This record gives sequence, C-alpha cells and structure tokens, in this order.
Amino acid sequence: MLFILDQSYTSFLYQIGNVTWIAYVLVLLVVFWRGFGDSSYYFGTTVLVLCNLLMQIVEPALVSFGKTYPTIIVHLWYTFWAALDAFAVYSIFVLHRRANVRLGFVAKSLALSFSALCVAQALRYFDRVIFQTDLLGSFYSIGINAINLSCLAVILVPVYKVISSKKVFAKWLS
Repeated sequence: MLFILDQSYTSFLYQIGNVTWIAYVLVLLVVFWRGFGDSSYYFGTTVLVLCNLLMQIVEPALVSFGKTYPTIIVHLWYTFWAALDAFAVYSIFVLHRRANVRLGFVAKSLALSFSALCVAQALRYFDRVIFQTDLLGSFYSIGINAINLSCLAVILVPVYKVISSKKVFAKWLS
C-alpha cells in the first residue's frame, strides 16, 4: 500500500494549519497583553502554540519524506502525530502539577482536544494501515481540522468573557 498525497489538498490543509497557528499566537498575545488569562490558560495555550509550531515545521519534511519513502511514511506519519499529541497532554498536566496550579477550563479543553487528536491518529493508522479499509479518510481530514479550529474557539473564551462584560468592554477599548 502506498501513501499517496494529493498535493493540492495537502497544501490546502497545510495553509489552514498555518492560518490557525497564526490565530493561536495572536490570541495568546492579546490575552497576555491585556491580562485576561490565568496561569492555567497560559500553560495550556503555550503548549498548543508550541506543538502547532512544531507541526508546521515538521509537516513539510514528512510530506517530502513520504514522496521518497512512501511505504515507510505511512507508519511514521500517524505515529509521529499521535506521539506529539500525547506529549502535549502530558506537558499540560506536568506544567500544572509543577506549578501547583488547578487545571482550568481552557487547559482541560485543550488537553481533551489533544487526546482526541491522538485517538484520531491511532484510529486512522489502524483503518488505513492495519485493516486497509480507508473508511475513516474523510473523518480524519475533516476531524483533525475541526478539532484544531475548536481549539481556537476555546482559547478565545477569556476574550469573549471580557467583551461580554459591559463594564470591562469600555476599559478594554481604552
């Protein structure tokens, strides 16, 4: 079985990842600049930003590697992403534990999202490589991006709380 990537679709997904990552960074900077977040928020969101930066750096290399070694990349692709997602969950919990900070809504949601991404990678690996059914192709392509976009919505929660508060809204604009 060969690992075949449609170049235009892969490029499209990569661009969505770029835009989403830039939005993650901008939201983190705004929340930090305006002081809307707490330690838990910053731990979770920083892990999200750093892991997604790593993904943006590694993905083109993996795609290039896949063109040269199509039978190997199919194993490496899903394993790498699942391991990175698991590491992100671990990092969020370790940061909270070492700082003795309670896990907040955003950090919990991001840890859950990374867990879902890890499970999606594992399911897709079994679907595509082990069982060779390719039943989860659309779910995988759409699901990964949907989870990443939902992370963006989650990290916007502190901004929403401030904007929805009428008293703080005027102060925020000043």
